Amino acid sequence: MRKGLLSLCILGTFLSGCNSDDTSDENTLTIDFSESNQNFKAIFSEYYANREAMNNEVFYQLEGRHDPLPTPFDGSSGWYLAGMNRSDDLFMSIKGYSQGWSPETHYDAVLSVTIVTNVNSDCVGIGGAPGESVYVKLGASTQEPINTVSDDTELGTYRPNIDKGNQVNSGVNATNVGNVASGIDCEQPSSYVEKTLTTAQPIDVRSDEQGGFWVLAGSDSGFEGFTDYYIRSIRLDVNGGTQQFDFAENDGDFSVFFSDYPPSGDAVDNEQAFQLVSDYVNLPAPQNNENAWYLSGNNKSSDLFMGVTGYVNGYTPNETIDLEIHSSFVTNTPDACGSADVGVADALYVKHIASPFEPSNNLFQEFDEFIYVLTVDKGNNESDGSEGYTAGNLGNNMSCNDESEWVEVLLKSNKRLSVDTDESGGFWVTVGVDSASEHSNQFYLKGIGVVEL
Repeated sequence: MRKGLLSLCILGTFLSGCNSDDTSDENTLTIDFSESNQNFKAIFSEYYANREAMNNEVFYQLEGRHDPLPTPFDGSSGWYLAGMNRSDDLFMSIKGYSQGWSPETHYDAVLSVTIVTNVNSDCVGIGGAPGESVYVKLGASTQEPINTVSDDTELGTYRPNIDKGNQVNSGVNATNVGNVASGIDCEQPSSYVEKTLTTAQPIDVRSDEQGGFWVLAGSDSGFEGFTDYYIRSIRLDVNGGTQQFDFAENDGDFSVFFSDYPPSGDAVDNEQAFQLVSDYVNLPAPQNNENAWYLSGNNKSSDLFMGVTGYVNGYTPNETIDLEIHSSFVTNTPDACGSADVGVADALYVKHIASPFEPSNNLFQEFDEFIYVLTVDKGNNESDGSEGYTAGNLGNNMSCNDESEWVEVLLKSNKRLSVDTDESGGFWVTVGVDSASEHSNQFYLKGIGVVEL
């Protein structure tokens, strides 16, 4: 269980108004504006920054405030947003910072918003319908959504620094979930109704160094006229976090080790005899604008394990958690090539390992020979162990007869691991290659993802 999913309604800057009905579900957070603005703020975008020295907030009739709701919702409050779209586009929204999550962790968040609107359906308007052409957007981002002034118009335009998409189109950081139309026919008298809209797919958001991210809710208007409505609440359903270790810019405090080879042989240094090499280096072309861990070795002992290991934390201490591990390799090993044993790629087994203690080498006597063996049970070659599983092999999906190229390979598996966290809420993750091919092999490890289930 993530520390960030514990008692969410007592964590963070705006969580004091959480609905107590939701505290039983540690993955759910409701931000209720019925009594408080929850430290949210209004932000308006996509209008001209300058028009003949006129106060544009007044010219565009922009209003964002925490107000009592209209009849029939008397006795409760919400965020009131209003504006006149005079520029073909107008984005009106509120933003707030959610904290108490694990730092620098990827989460899948399904967002819902409840609005109160009196905009009738199926009406005709300039540029679009006043209901159906005012698109409701929900978003989450690591960055705080703020305005920048673009020079794409003579007057300059306020534009958000996040990708919300434009009008009906969704963006990376925000999704179109519907519109502000009330469902009451245009010919009928208008009245305020409550409407709940939800993202069809989860939004991937990464928490910052403090364990927080920004939540956004609002509207993206294609209707050239006046729009107003209320936001009553926002709900987040958050699935288990993914910690992403991207080695493109730093080594992630991971370290390299080799195993499954004899410590000595005829007074020859075996690291040299087995040609064991590791370094944190620049990737080869065409990925040569990024860095990665480089490992290589010559399997002369029927087995050779080459891997990297690192400590991950931010989980609940002394608890058993279920997880998956994902990895990204860059390899030039083609498929279906013969070697001293079996096909080279087929015999390079990628291992994903999780253990409560740091892996190290132990000396193990096999017949008349001592061999370095890992202190964690990773299994051997294609076989799974109690602390590790085989996620696939290292082939680059190219024919053995093709000219070898460096290709990125993503390894995911539906296999899961269970691991006990330590007193600090952490454990060790190891990713590497278990070679059954008596051959020289090399690869780059580009990144690791840890997904709590």
